[in-house]
Amino acid sequence: MNTLGDRIRILRKQLDLDQKQLAALCGWNNNGQVRISSYERNRTRPSLSDLETLAAALRTTRAQLIGDDPEAEADDGARIPPLQPNGATVYISRDELAEMGLVETALRGHICDDGGMGATLPQGNRFLIDTSQTSVESNGVYAFRHDDRIVCRRLVRTLTQGWMIRCDSTEKLMFPDELISAAALENLDILGRVVWQSGRL
Repeated sequence: MNTLGDRIRILRKQLDLDQKQLAALCGWNNNGQVRISSYERNRTRPSLSDLETLAAALRTTRAQLIGDDPEAEADDGARIPPLQPNGATVYISRDELAEMGLVETALRGHICDDGGMGATLPQGNRFLIDTSQTSVESNGVYAFRHDDRIVCRRLVRTLTQGWMIRCDSTEKLMFPDELISAAALENLDILGRVVWQSGRL
């Protein structure tokens, strides 16, 4: 029977990826290759959130990645429902939620569907939104409805007491920043603050 580490290695090789490339796809830039190696050699067990991240990068599901390995489900994890129907479910350890002071029932999962936030929220990555945090604080990253879709952008107070909807992407022609008034900010349908993306934000 293949172990979880075996399945990670087999799927990685099927996609013609080395450990460093898989780590990059997972968004694990610091010691990511060491992390992948440790998982593949069954030296450490991935958390539920890491399993979800690995499954997405390996183009499979968490259930398929785990297979019939009952120990892989032993982590005391939370299943965070999607923000919208057919959206992203996020798996994260309850210990991690407690460390961040987050309340599980207030959280929703979502997938970044554009490159507007650059490295802050890479396109295709899953993240958590705290729906209890709808009061805007300057420089926070929020999910909101804008131009008939859900976007995630940084909201920054300007020196003139207005606000800027800021994209962290360096592609400013494709993702320009937008100045809005305080009154326009009040009319934004803020869904919550982005609080986690393969790590704390």
